[in-house]
Amino acid sequence: MAAAKSWRSFFHASTTAVFVVGASRRLRYANPAWERLTGADWSRLRGLRLSAFRSATPLGQTLMPPPETWAGETARVRRTPPDATAGPPWWDFTFVPLPGEAGRLLGVVGFVTQAGERASRRAPSKVPADLGAAQAEHARHYDFELLTGTSNAGERFVNLVRVAAATVAPVWLVGERGSGKSTAARVIHHQGPTRGKPFAAADAHGVQPYLLDAMLFGKAGAALPPGAIGTLYLHDPGLLPRDFQEKLAGHLSKPAAPRVVCASAVPPHADARLIDGFATRFGVLEVRVPPVRERPDDLPWFAERVTPHPVADAAWAVLAAHDWPGNWRELADVLRTAAARADAAPIGPEHLPRVLRERHLLAANPLVQPRSMALAAVLEAVERRMVEDALRACGGNATAAAKRLDVPRATLLRRVEAFKSPAAGGGGAP
Repeated sequence: MAAAKSWRSFFHASTTAVFVVGASRRLRYANPAWERLTGADWSRLRGLRLSAFRSATPLGQTLMPPPETWAGETARVRRTPPDATAGPPWWDFTFVPLPGEAGRLLGVVGFVTQAGERASRRAPSKVPADLGAAQAEHARHYDFELLTGTSNAGERFVNLVRVAAATVAPVWLVGERGSGKSTAARVIHHQGPTRGKPFAAADAHGVQPYLLDAMLFGKAGAALPPGAIGTLYLHDPGLLPRDFQEKLAGHLSKPAAPRVVCASAVPPHADARLIDGFATRFGVLEVRVPPVRERPDDLPWFAERVTPHPVADAAWAVLAAHDWPGNWRELADVLRTAAARADAAPIGPEHLPRVLRERHLLAANPLVQPRSMALAAVLEAVERRMVEDALRACGGNATAAAKRLDVPRATLLRRVEAFKSPAAGGGGAP
């Protein structure tokens, strides 16, 4: 009893808001600083049930410790106060578990501080007519032709997107980075039943959970009131904290919730970061987004959308030899850079990155297996072949070959001497 009075007196005098949650998930104690922060009377809230689900009171949802705390770990989270709009202010929580004998958890101590000052409310402004026209044009851009292509893989993919767009069921897009998941999500939205409302995207790689919490769960006067969003696109939701996944799952299952499109690099049922039921609830329709290497016939189709520059046949051979780990995003960067280098001329191999030219050269001229698999021997064999091919293509002219290889002429001559390359005696004067 004396020990209980001691810790109560300690917390009672603290200027930091402190509350204690029992193992039964009910509020057991709160100090005066907590009452000042929350504006609540502790004596009337003794025994308040805390839960992440919407059935609990707003304060009970906000104070609920996350799952990792109940597993015995200290956790820090930022949340929107129950009486706030979209923030600021926010509440920063530190949840500390209280372990007992035999690993049994006695409860959790929560420490709360306020972050940011309360923002003044402003009346929503009307969308200007020219901005509305720009939004309509933007929506028209996202049609099925944006994804189609000419390959069989592209056609199968677009057929799945058409099925997804014809319903409001949750969709899960599975594909590698840069393969077009966010573009597919926008096409599904703008060609689907929710196209009359805004499209909202949240990337769990960059957005803080408390900001997403403020956007979705802000109370009256929030920037996005219930029913305001047509489609919510969540990229890699497995990165979100597990308690926020629970809250999100409960909110997005309500009738007024937006249509949900999730995306990740792995299928949802194979993602161990997701809470139980999340993949089942939001992976009703699973659409695989094929990578570029499965759609080689679509390279010319995509290039026409990226740049008006013509591409020479020799450049197409170089582009086709690359496996494009960055997919369409990487291809678009390469084409735009090559078009700038080509200026008014068609894009040729010389305008493409050196690594792509080397890959194509090795694919077209397989190396004889060197006797030694040591790195130095392999690199020497690669260099020898590139020097020989460049000299042969330039008729033995060392100056032209050096320019082709993007090395100084003196360096090339030293390598020719070291290799004693038979191609060095070609017809042109070095």
